[in-house]
Amino acid sequence: MKWWMVFVFFVVTVGCEGARSVTEMEVELRDLHNTIEKQKQDIDRAQNELSELRARVSQLEQEKVKLAGMKELGDAKLEEVKWEMRLEEFYINLKGKVRNTGKAYLEDVTLKVALLDETGNIIDVELTPPYAPQKERMLKFFPLEQPLEVGATQEFSFKIETKYFNANGLAAVKKAIETEGLCIIKVIFRSR
Repeated sequence: MKWWMVFVFFVVTVGCEGARSVTEMEVELRDLHNTIEKQKQDIDRAQNELSELRARVSQLEQEKVKLAGMKELGDAKLEEVKWEMRLEEFYINLKGKVRNTGKAYLEDVTLKVALLDETGNIIDVELTPPYAPQKERMLKFFPLEQPLEVGATQEFSFKIETKYFNANGLAAVKKAIETEGLCIIKVIFRSR
């Protein structure tokens, strides 16, 4: 009888271990299944985000094409630009014309004038006393009085006061005006 009890004990023990192993495998299998489902959801979410981004890129490309077409419509050119040095009267005069060469009406037309030093930085002119510690930046914006119709030309004349510039600053401004590439004049506008 002893051997029979040992046999029953052995069968029960092995059966319990086997059942425990099967249960552990079922838990691992369930965890693996949950992980796979979560990864599928992550992939679906990423694919949705990708399709939304592609739609946004397509929309931005269409806007870019539209803006490029609008840019071609609006264009302006500078003509007969001259600088007049009136140092005895303490100013420098910028004269010329702006012509609307595009196919659109131009509003808020503004000239952007930048005077640069040899390193390509905008000149900061030191002022004489009583304004001595201050500096005047040679980046100027001059708005035109009227909008420009298609093909229209408008003359302009703007003054830069030099009364309080120190000698070195005035020399730097004169050099920038006389040297090609150190005086940048751009036309900024809004087309309609």
